[in-house]
Parts: sequence; structure tokens; C-alpha cells
Amino acid sequence: MEFPTSFHFAGNYNSSYHYNYGDICIKDGKICCCIRNNHWEFLDWSYEEPQVVIEEEIIYQCRNCGAPTNDKGICPYCGTINRKGR
Repeated sequence: MEFPTSFHFAGNYNSSYHYNYGDICIKDGKICCCIRNNHWEFLDWSYEEPQVVIEEEIIYQCRNCGAPTNDKGICPYCGTINRKGR
């Protein structure tokens, strides 16, 4: 399918309006493009935000005072957070 080189967003679909080639509407909750008189092509422009995963390395010996840290890398004596992000 060949689409026009320019588009015009016409808002929500209105059956009493005459749409032209390249008009884009929201019709039945979907984004559609007019490809000729009253013939529409559904545009699947789904996009998912990429999930950013940050791994943290927990350090089990405090960098500040040398005491053992808990399972979250927090020193129970001085309160230093001992973790590194990757």
C-alpha cells in the first residue's frame, strides 16, 4: 500500500464530513488513514516503551567502616548504602 507524502489529522471521524486522500482520523477507537473516498486503512502504530533494567551489585562489606552489610547492602552501623548499578 502506498501512502501520501503528507497527512492531515482531522480528529474524530464524522460521517457527514467528506474526507480526502491522506486525512487521518480516529475511527472506532483506531487510527485510520483515508486512502480514497470513504475507504480507510487501519494504521497500527503501536509502541511500547522499552523497559530499562538496572542491575545492582550488592557489596556485603561496608566501604566506609568495613562492617558486614545486610541483604540490601546497607551498613547497620554507619548507614552507608553499598551498591553499584550496572
